[in-house]
Amino acid sequence: MPGTWQNTSPDRACHNGVFFWDRSPGPDCGAPAPQDASAVMEFIPSEDDRRVKLLQYTERGRVLAEQAAEDFVRIEQELANVIGQDDLEELRRILSKPWSSDLPDDL
Repeated sequence: MPGTWQNTSPDRACHNGVFFWDRSPGPDCGAPAPQDASAVMEFIPSEDDRRVKLLQYTERGRVLAEQAAEDFVRIEQELANVIGQDDLEELRRILSKPWSSDLPDDL
């Protein structure tokens, strides 16, 4: 029915005012969203522009990011121990080459 379409996605609730034709007040977009304990990222309001939402790690996300960084260092060291530092550098060089969207299907 014309004029009644709404965005039902919970992460887009602040945009509902754009899609509603009736312009009734929507949620307070400045209020922090409810936090899921398993979340690794969260939106926070910008101090400079209230239209902007910034994305940052939650405490859990920071811990996981630090663990991942430590794991990458450990994995690279293990790989260097197996293939040697020179080959690890060569592998980095090869993997850093630009990738093309027209790669063969059998890769």
